[in-house]
Amino acid sequence: MKNIVMIYCDELRCDALGCYGNPYGIKTPAIDSLAERGTVFENCFCSSPVCVPSRYGMLTGKDPVFTGVYHNEAALPSFHLREEHVTFPEILGSRGWHTGSFGKTHLPVRKKPVFQVENHQGGSMNLGIDIKKEAKNIMSLPGKFQSILAADYPEDKKYDPEWVTDNGLQWMREQKEPFFIRFSYLQPHTPIVIPREYADRLEHISFDTAVSYYETSRFERRFGEVCDIAGMEGADAARMRRYYYATALWIDRQVERIVECLEELGIGEETDILFTADHGASRGENGALAKQTFRPESHHIPLIICSHEMRPGRRDDICSNLSIAPTVLDMCGIKEDGLFDGNSLAEEGAGGGEVYSIVGYGMKSSRAFPNKVQGTWYGGRGWPQRACLRTERYRLDLNTRMDDEWVSPEDEDLYFTDRHADPSETKNLAGEPEYAEIVRDMREKLIAYSRRQQVVEEAEVYLDEHVLAEMKKR
Repeated sequence: MKNIVMIYCDELRCDALGCYGNPYGIKTPAIDSLAERGTVFENCFCSSPVCVPSRYGMLTGKDPVFTGVYHNEAALPSFHLREEHVTFPEILGSRGWHTGSFGKTHLPVRKKPVFQVENHQGGSMNLGIDIKKEAKNIMSLPGKFQSILAADYPEDKKYDPEWVTDNGLQWMREQKEPFFIRFSYLQPHTPIVIPREYADRLEHISFDTAVSYYETSRFERRFGEVCDIAGMEGADAARMRRYYYATALWIDRQVERIVECLEELGIGEETDILFTADHGASRGENGALAKQTFRPESHHIPLIICSHEMRPGRRDDICSNLSIAPTVLDMCGIKEDGLFDGNSLAEEGAGGGEVYSIVGYGMKSSRAFPNKVQGTWYGGRGWPQRACLRTERYRLDLNTRMDDEWVSPEDEDLYFTDRHADPSETKNLAGEPEYAEIVRDMREKLIAYSRRQQVVEEAEVYLDEHVLAEMKKR
């Protein structure tokens, strides 16, 4: 029985890491070292580009269409899980592993705990301080999107997220039996408030100052309009990017501490390490911030696995985070055939040829940013549910539900791209005759996928200003 360490980040896009080709030449030495000795998955995507469905899917290996968890409203007390799907940490716990999670969770309300030990210290959105009063040099943004994208943590206080590492390492030192531990960091999720020393390390880099726009889909265009950053000044855009990538340097330092502890305990060789994220984040691409679209900045996720059960190197077979559950169990010699929607990645090329993803509820009350009750569709309609199908070459996504109904063909808003011809996914080729048959086939598959979904009642995910105010009081 082996030990397993999982390092889990929030909103960490692939290009924040040196090993995935950082565009500014920034290195993340500890993570890059994992990549050099482990298996790097070049084409891993999340099952949904928002926190709750992606995190629940990763733990259960179940596609959101079978759980009803399509967006963060699933964490509301009113939401009802039809079935408490077993998670892979629960299976490990039943087979003799000690399991612990430290930091952020953000899941639907469950009756059963996922881990035997859960410590949330260091994983809160307020970072352990009154941000607006205590953070320094807060960058003010134009428009309605008021999340903090760059600020300095007070110098006279311990950086609260470090408790995730501190508490996790202490628990790890106390274990006598094989263990599975998850270090679950909020970073680099907004609010991005970090010790100034990390931002200072990138002062010499000239970051992009522009907000970009592409001809993709109405969905992405409208999302950019909701983010409302067209008036962002160039200096602010550059600082936003510097602080985001600087947060990746802080994460790299935590990885370094974890690896050092494993070596100190003499268990480095017998411990598997898995590094990944729930989703990525846009930083001005197509006028967008945050996640929620199927652009590569938010849909594509890093996945690095260091295990003797897997051949080191880089793999380009397409896969999703639904494969993490069966892969971890496979690495531990546990087979659970038929339990998961994802495939184990223990064998090379096992990722499969297609990845499906879905996001949003498509209710009349749905909003692009539920936590802000902000962002309607054109004409004041509710924010649509959208689904995506990726193959190793193509991507197609479309609206599936809106105002609690299946959308008409006119409202599907098809987006299709050929990643061989357009690696950055900036052109909509849905109307090009040479792709007509491929688009037709992928559209049929995607519609069939979306129609399999567990439909949720609007009352379960209804979130207005009054509900939000009550939640904040808790």
